[in-house]
Amino acid sequence: MALLDIFRPRAAAPNPATAPSTERVEPTLVKRRSFKMAKTGRLNAGWSTQSRPMAQILKADLSAMRARSNDLAQNDPYMRRFLSLCKSNIVGPDGVQLLPQARRPNGDLDEADNRTIAAAWKKWQRVAMVTGQTFRTAELTIAASVPRDGEILIRMVTGWRRNEFGFALQLIGARHLDHRLNFDRPNGNRVRLGIEYDAWQAPAAYWITTEDPTVETIALTGKRHRRIPASEIIHLFVGDWDSQGRGIPWVHAAGDRLEKLGAYEEAALVAARIGASKMGFFEEAEPDAYTNPGEDGESDLEFDDRGDIIQDAEPGHFERLPAGVQFKDWNPDYPSGEFEPFRRAMLHGVSGGVDLSYASLTGDLSQVNFSSTRYGDLQERASWRLLQSIWIDIFYERLKDAWLEAALLTGALDLPPSKIGKFREAAWQPRGWEEVDRAKAANADKTELRLGLSSRTEICARRGRSFETIVDQLAAEQAYAARKGVDVSRFSLEDPAATAGNDEKETDNA
Repeated sequence: MALLDIFRPRAAAPNPATAPSTERVEPTLVKRRSFKMAKTGRLNAGWSTQSRPMAQILKADLSAMRARSNDLAQNDPYMRRFLSLCKSNIVGPDGVQLLPQARRPNGDLDEADNRTIAAAWKKWQRVAMVTGQTFRTAELTIAASVPRDGEILIRMVTGWRRNEFGFALQLIGARHLDHRLNFDRPNGNRVRLGIEYDAWQAPAAYWITTEDPTVETIALTGKRHRRIPASEIIHLFVGDWDSQGRGIPWVHAAGDRLEKLGAYEEAALVAARIGASKMGFFEEAEPDAYTNPGEDGESDLEFDDRGDIIQDAEPGHFERLPAGVQFKDWNPDYPSGEFEPFRRAMLHGVSGGVDLSYASLTGDLSQVNFSSTRYGDLQERASWRLLQSIWIDIFYERLKDAWLEAALLTGALDLPPSKIGKFREAAWQPRGWEEVDRAKAANADKTELRLGLSSRTEICARRGRSFETIVDQLAAEQAYAARKGVDVSRFSLEDPAATAGNDEKETDNA
């Protein structure tokens, strides 16, 4: 600034109303949208936020989960009940029935060929297993093994010489598919969790241990594996993750709770026994005044080697205590009523973990009524039907095609092999369920038939039966009755109440 600038007039100060503010403005807090589940805080610090590949998880945890699932199957009554329900609902009392659907060029069913296929299939089932067991036995074993172990391998053995079909099945337990076997092959295939995959991640082979991996002598002889092509193996499991590869025991979400419930019940039993055995202690109120009266025979009390009083309780019997001794009772006050609510709450969680209702898993019907039972049955049947469809798609369809090829090649199935495409057409009939109120269900079925909303085939399938089988049985009944000279048409199947109502209407009209 020059010397003369100090004598020049200065510019007026800016108007305070228009001058920019120099005060600090607090920023407004903007609430951002986010998921609470993703936040980490003091209460959920132990909850994992990292997602690992399922193959990596199974490599570390599969063996322990399978071992604990097997332990529950051997010792836990609720696990035993769950496996029993799987066998009775997935397979059922009659198994999954094959219904051949071979048709003539005009589209009609070829009844003669279908009867031939059905008879051969039934005959093979009696000699289906390499062990000599029946297919029915294998079905039940499979229905228990998959829920317990998470998976099972069924090997299709062609060229089998111990039956006329040249075809048999071998069950391979999940423990023989070594999940610790992981390496890359020179041809570019990769072995992961005991399964060999090609470039498209499709199974190319299964590496099976030639010895039982649970036997201790394997450590001495060395574990060996045998490569079996995937074309010979049916790997049956229910997958929940993409690229899962191996099956997981179905109680993986409920097993920990089941084990804790068993430990709690054992502790409660011990506490209840102690509570039932009400005990007490003898205290010396005046130690100097106490003498052992048993030494001079002046008392009928019993004493041990240390001079402690031994008391046996008898009804209406009272004993006189020595001078200076007082009795102090000890009452653990158990059970006190918390056992049953806790047990029920735990079992509700277990039943949800295995996709069953509490009443079905436990057999406890004290908290259900007809409506809740009906709703629970419908939900469970939907789950069972889903599992039945998985069984049919993965197991029965592949089995039928392989058996058909072998039976045609060996001549055990007396049909032309050139028409194998015709003979492959088939349907499957798994078990169904009867309604609780069969009369109401029958009336509803009649209404649906009258309105064209259903068919006899569909109604029979819901009950686990085949319409064709029922028609054949009715025809056989009529033919048998005719040979015996009995007119079965005399036995009316009409509703007596409806018939009486129609008679009354006719009388009124007259």
